[in-house]
Amino acid sequence: MLDRDAVIAAAARLAGMVRRTPVLRVPALEALASAEAVLTPDEKELGVALVDIGGTTEIALYKDGFLQHISNLPVGGQHFTNDIAIGLRIPFADAERLKKDSGCAVTGMINDREMIDISAAGQEKKIPRKHLTDIIQPRAEELIDLIKDELLLCSGYGTALSGVVLTGGGSLLEGLDRLAETLLGIPARIGSLDGIRGCRGNMNNPAYSTGVGLVLYGFERESGEASYESNPVGILGKMKGWFAEMFKGNGDSHS
Repeated sequence: MLDRDAVIAAAARLAGMVRRTPVLRVPALEALASAEAVLTPDEKELGVALVDIGGTTEIALYKDGFLQHISNLPVGGQHFTNDIAIGLRIPFADAERLKKDSGCAVTGMINDREMIDISAAGQEKKIPRKHLTDIIQPRAEELIDLIKDELLLCSGYGTALSGVVLTGGGSLLEGLDRLAETLLGIPARIGSLDGIRGCRGNMNNPAYSTGVGLVLYGFERESGEASYESNPVGILGKMKGWFAEMFKGNGDSHS
């Protein structure tokens, strides 16, 4: 019998592998796994929209305890990073670090006098942090507008009565939840792993929700037995089976 908490902790540490390894990346299934980790049973019953922001953005709608709809949007966290790299003329890796350390989705949240350090063209210099936010906010508004359009298209506003839950690494952008709540007109929160034993400290991070969700669902389905095959094809086979069961014939899917 596997130790549940130990496996969940290991999944949190390895969750980045799921997003970085092409053979394991199945966007729709990533969103379903994240839902297992960050949504509450009450939210799934009342109705909720999960928005998983990674390289792209996946939306999963739940109602009456079941998955009703799932879709994929072509905009995600890497688009923010690319905008920063181009706008500030800095390498992509530096732009990613800057986004994580100093990025914000709402210009009004930033003090006009706050400065940040960047290295551009081999020279260190200071720029207003608001300059960075001026680059990020238009992309954040575009993403939320796409989410709103998708919710309207699939009757999501009538389904997601408890609001929107943001997860994935992209959800960590400061102010994104506030901007989403304002533009979508419904409650928005950042999904956390607070209620899951084994996810503590730095591992309590929505960027790890996919890996943790896979383990949680696996434990529920397999009663804690070590029955996963060691190769990616076997793992994906199980995931596809879970995917079919989650729908229970109640909804459809498109991307």
